[in-house]
Amino acid sequence: MGIFETDLEQSYQMEKYAEELYKEIFKDVGGGVNGFERTRGDLRDREYKIDCNILFNDGSQFTLQEKFQRKKFASFNTITITNKHIKMSPQLYVMGYGDPDSGFVLFYVLNYVKFKMANIKGYLQGQSEHSKANFMCYKAQDIPHDCFVYKLDKR
Repeated sequence: MGIFETDLEQSYQMEKYAEELYKEIFKDVGGGVNGFERTRGDLRDREYKIDCNILFNDGSQFTLQEKFQRKKFASFNTITITNKHIKMSPQLYVMGYGDPDSGFVLFYVLNYVKFKMANIKGYLQGQSEHSKANFMCYKAQDIPHDCFVYKLDKR
């Protein structure tokens, strides 16, 4: 198994921890969380980069793009977004660092519209890690506070 497949499998294993956090974070929204709809491979995933819908008891939902990294990278404390974000249409962007044995040590939920507007207005300075990268990294401490819905730091 290559590094991409290994990272993807690790990301899938982290979903259960993310879902437990979502239940707590959004317990007062729409009468509470009723379930989750994973979009793996469907049109929402392929075209709009939506990984998960959080379903609420009142019938409403939130759409999420999730990015889960290995715990060993938590010291970077960055929010990493693919350069394909122009087509992304989630309401929330989730970035977490952890491992399948112990859960997350860092976990961020961003209001994606506020984040994107801050980026468009030039308030954010993202960096590629190398010239062939298809993603941008933003230091979490440099992102305006009002872009965050939730922050967890167990380091």
